[in-house]
Amino acid sequence: MCIRDRTYSMQSSSLSEIPAGSSIELSFPANYDKLLTQPDKEIACSSKLIPLITCQVKDGRLIIPISTSIPANTVIDIQIDGIVNPEPQADGKTGGIDILIRKDAKVLQFTKDAMSVELAPTPKILELTHLSATSLNLQAKADYEICSQTDAVLPAGAQIFIDFPQQFTMPSDSYTCQTLTNNTGFSYSNPNNLICTLNRSARRITITGSTGDIQTGLRQFCYKILKVENPTQVG
Repeated sequence: MCIRDRTYSMQSSSLSEIPAGSSIELSFPANYDKLLTQPDKEIACSSKLIPLITCQVKDGRLIIPISTSIPANTVIDIQIDGIVNPEPQADGKTGGIDILIRKDAKVLQFTKDAMSVELAPTPKILELTHLSATSLNLQAKADYEICSQTDAVLPAGAQIFIDFPQQFTMPSDSYTCQTLTNNTGFSYSNPNNLICTLNRSARRITITGSTGDIQTGLRQFCYKILKVENPTQVG
């Protein structure tokens, strides 16, 4: 359980028109991995302005090709999923992210430290104390029970990240999560107050709600994720 991938959202604009065939490049600080993500995962970009947006990573830079011209002073929105945050500095800052807009070898605009990121301490990765599924058959839908334990106090707004192995494709639009009281040693005050969201590209279920019940002392907490599609091959 738990991972430190994050979604980055940015807005930018150019003082002049960005012609088709240009690219927007984001240069990340040196303490980011050159891949910007984990070796078995990919960065995914999306934009309301640019419906068919793609992006690629090269030596710590995120490159976004622009296939159609963008008028001057147009706000460009970009959401980037799957970036792995680096270990935070003592002040929690990572340094600035530079934005460069270029057409072939010509630089159209350069903004140094256009974005800054402040990081919370890296979440602790927790070992599973219990894992079971109602079916292990390939391609079958199964309910997964997952437990872990911690001696930390979790605030009410904490997030629980559960990453599935790369063989899982997570094709559904959403999944239902439930709290489990078996083997936890305590009861959730509002067990139905759960929000369960999916990041398909990361094969990740994010659970929020009821974490405020996980207080002092070593506590085991358990969740059930319903109707998860098993992979098509063993791995």
